[in-house]
Parts: sequence; C-alpha cells; structure tokens
Amino acid sequence: MTDFSTLVLPAIAVSITVGAAAVFILLRSQLTNLWKTLLVPLGLLGSALLPVIFIYLIGTPLPALRLPDNSIYLSYQLVYKQGEKKKIQVWLVEKSDTRLYSVPYNKQLEKALKEAEAARRGGAQARLRHGKPRHNDSDESEYSIELDLPHDLLPPKAGEEDGVKRLPKAPLPGNMI
Repeated sequence: MTDFSTLVLPAIAVSITVGAAAVFILLRSQLTNLWKTLLVPLGLLGSALLPVIFIYLIGTPLPALRLPDNSIYLSYQLVYKQGEKKKIQVWLVEKSDTRLYSVPYNKQLEKALKEAEAARRGGAQARLRHGKPRHNDSDESEYSIELDLPHDLLPPKAGEEDGVKRLPKAPLPGNMI
C-alpha cells in the first residue's frame, strides 16, 4: 500500500494546489461574473478529477495499432470478450523502459509472440521486429522475431573482439639465437 500512496498523495497535493491557484486567479481577474460563475466550478471539478484519472491510468495498457519496432519481448496475454480473442496485451522493453501495450488481435502476431515466449523460456532474448510478408501468404507474419542468444549477449572474451578466437602471443625467449 505504501507504493500506491507514494504515487497518489503527491497527485492529490498537486491537484489541490493547481485548483486553488486557478480559482484565485479567476476570482482576481477582470472577467464578468457570468464567466467567473462558469469557470470556477469547472476549475474545481477538473482539479478534483485529476487524481481519479491518474489512479485509473496507473498500470493500464497503452492502446496501439502496432507495437514499437526493435523492442525486447517480455510477456503477452490474450484478452477475450464473449469467448472471442479481441486484443493482445504485450509487455515490452523499449529504450530501457518497460511498457504494457494493447493491440487488436492478429493471428500472425499471436504466432510470433508464441515463438518469442518459447525462445525466452529457452534463455534467449527475443526482439520484436516489423516487416512486410515476403509472399502473399496469409500464414506469414508482419512481425518477426529476432533472437539474441545468451552467448551473443555476453561481452567478447580477450582476443575475440571480432568473433575469431586467437591464441595469445607467446613471449620469445631472449637467450635463443
């Protein structure tokens, strides 16, 4: 509960401060009383709804038509409505920030995400890439999975900077002529 309160209490404090400042400025302005009568309650209502909207938006998926390109896959979940697959919620890492996306259901995307899930469970890091189908087949996905295997993620060992293993040079003995 402390994590939630650390997010909500500052939002409520900012909301009250902004609402009070707006009301003060409106009352001091030279607007007609009719405008003041309309705008003061709207300002108070807006400042009261700000924390409610903030609380509602915490943790909800970002609606998107397409997923961001070159993002690292973490997990996915299908959303059903009345027994039909309607949306896919995908958790991705994009530029070191994690984000939950909600996209319309797509059979090809589901297939790509199943491949990414299997690869992730096998220890690989799966990147989701955009691409157009190579053929007009409906089975091919507009999304493709690019795998970063665990050994590809490690820094190269000494002497293997370019991917070729080299033996260290042995020092020549000084007494041999």
